Amino acid sequence: MLSDRVAPGLASTFGYNEAQLRLHESNALTHLGDTKRARLAQDRALELVPAEDFMDRAFTQLDGAECLARDGDPAAAATQALDTLVGLTDAQRQGIIDGRARQLVQSLQRPEFEPFDDRVRQITEALFVGPPAAYALLAWESAELAGAACYSFLWPAVRVTRSLFLKELYVAEAHRRTGIGDLLMDGLIDIARKHNCSRVEWMTDLGNRNAQDFYAARGVELDKTKLFHRVSLRSGKVS
Repeated sequence: MLSDRVAPGLASTFGYNEAQLRLHESNALTHLGDTKRARLAQDRALELVPAEDFMDRAFTQLDGAECLARDGDPAAAATQALDTLVGLTDAQRQGIIDGRARQLVQSLQRPEFEPFDDRVRQITEALFVGPPAAYALLAWESAELAGAACYSFLWPAVRVTRSLFLKELYVAEAHRRTGIGDLLMDGLIDIARKHNCSRVEWMTDLGNRNAQDFYAARGVELDKTKLFHRVSLRSGKVS
């Protein structure tokens, strides 16, 4: 595979610059199942590929989604794929990008993942069957979905009050750093106040520095007094 010492902007024997080489490296490693090295190639490709080159950026991001699926997180894979497609116009999605996305969807329907119909049923039961297990706050830019916040209510919080728990906050890549995340957070706080919640709380992955920086910029302090525990009811093991 590629050396880490490829000079930026230097064309290879085949006439490729480093951005193109990293794109092909990402795709090859993804299909080989070497997701760790594939992600390194993807990160480097996204650093080098111009923002206006929507096709190469979309392919790289879809490779990243497949890596998530191969690492056992099909929900995150589907979310990243959706973020990628939502950030494109209808015309940009046509052709080979549409084909790559369909290929990814088919891979998510492999036997080791939940069938598509089961995922649809679970989302429907969570959001549209009373009482709902969760709610979704959506942000739109004209007719385009720009972001979403999925949340639920927990009880008890402070004494006998309840809290609003933010499970997921997503902003499509094309709408990041445009204020959509702040609008969603402000909307959640308004909802919490209307329901007499005593607080709004959420978790952030340790490796997600962008999210941590976003919340820090809003002046949110990190609570280091709690540990997170989980029991997987599918495996029966504590994780």
